[in-house]
Amino acid sequence: AQIILNNGEAYDYGFGWFCYRDNDDNEITMHGGGIPGYGAKFIRNITRDRTLIILTNYYAEPSSYLEEITHSAWDIVSGREYSLPKFSLGIEIFKLLNETDDNIMKKATFFASDTLKYDYSARSINRMGNLLNYYGGFDLAARIFHFSKILFPGSSEAYTGAGIACFNLGNRKKAKENFIEALNINSKNILAREWLEKLNN
Repeated sequence: AQIILNNGEAYDYGFGWFCYRDNDDNEITMHGGGIPGYGAKFIRNITRDRTLIILTNYYAEPSSYLEEITHSAWDIVSGREYSLPKFSLGIEIFKLLNETDDNIMKKATFFASDTLKYDYSARSINRMGNLLNYYGGFDLAARIFHFSKILFPGSSEAYTGAGIACFNLGNRKKAKENFIEALNINSKNILAREWLEKLNN
């Protein structure tokens, strides 16, 4: 059930569980968690006495593949129409990084031809690059963003991520070029602007 905060407002979290009512007025409790490499979700529909538990050995961030799997599985458990989650372009490219650029581009073309199966988007590949930057894998992040810039040349985020990777690899000149290009694509890219100002000071 909801808890009541000191200011009198109700909040959908109590005793370690998120508690809410879904669109069909079912009482739902859920919680999830993870660390890099592992993730879990526990969802219980108290009204209909249904429970879903998901454990995975892939977990990258809150909006990762785990969330997509959870939504699809919960639709199945709830008796609703569902769609299977798509494979992440970022993960697929990451698995190929030991191959030549030509081979990776050939496989990327294949992924692009099957958008029902693969999430062929700048968001998907940039998510992987940002994750690698976050955990200090700057050389791998630079490779991921290299392909993102080729596949999605209009992605300001790809250039920003590449700039961050280059900066942390000690290549300030290349970092600056990437931040400038990120701003050329999207002048409202605050992160690129902040990094460029940091480089210019």
